Amino acid sequence: MLGIILILSLVIGCGGGDSVVIKEEDYGERWPLTVSEAELFCKGYNAIYVKVDGGYYGVNGFGKNYVKENFPSSGGELKDIWRTDPRGVNSNVNIQPLFDAGAELCDNQP
Repeated sequence: MLGIILILSLVIGCGGGDSVVIKEEDYGERWPLTVSEAELFCKGYNAIYVKVDGGYYGVNGFGKNYVKENFPSSGGELKDIWRTDPRGVNSNVNIQPLFDAGAELCDNQP
């Protein structure tokens, strides 16, 4: 929840927009990626994706399609940067925080 509040305040503070930098330090153990930060985007009709080290990764179905269409040579599969759950409960950490932050970003677009 803290991460979503921080992202929302950044988005509102920037007057809206289509991207925001999200960081592991804001999510703690809930951080779902293997990298410490990513730029989260919302484009068009709820296409949510992240940019990490110059590569683009779709977070939701619309985001996957957007990445394939707009960044065909620099896109990847989210599973390539999706962190394994250290508790062994599931195969990966829940990706829901990225969905939630992306939805907030989409809702705040002009």
